[in-house]
Amino acid sequence: MKVYVVLKNADFTEGRGPMLLDKVFVTMELARKYVMSKDGICGSKQDYNPRVSSKSDEYYNGYQIKTVEVLEYYNNEEIEKKKKKIEELKKELEILQLELNLEI
Repeated sequence: MKVYVVLKNADFTEGRGPMLLDKVFVTMELARKYVMSKDGICGSKQDYNPRVSSKSDEYYNGYQIKTVEVLEYYNNEEIEKKKKKIEELKKELEILQLELNLEI
């Protein structure tokens, strides 16, 4: 699943601050609408900067939108199955090690 992370420049006086997490959206459209509703550096008009934008990043006046891939959910049932399988394999390993020691 993709999410769209909006980063905001920490310094709205000169725009030289670090980019900090501002909001996270489930669609790019919502992220763009949010950014375009905000003032830019020094209260200037918000605009999109295509010269520095890429497939996964869009740059605006004091804001950046990053596309991030995240896990949708954890499948607890599958995790428990894998934990049980690990325990079974550990027991099997112990038995094999004992058998090997008896043969030597």
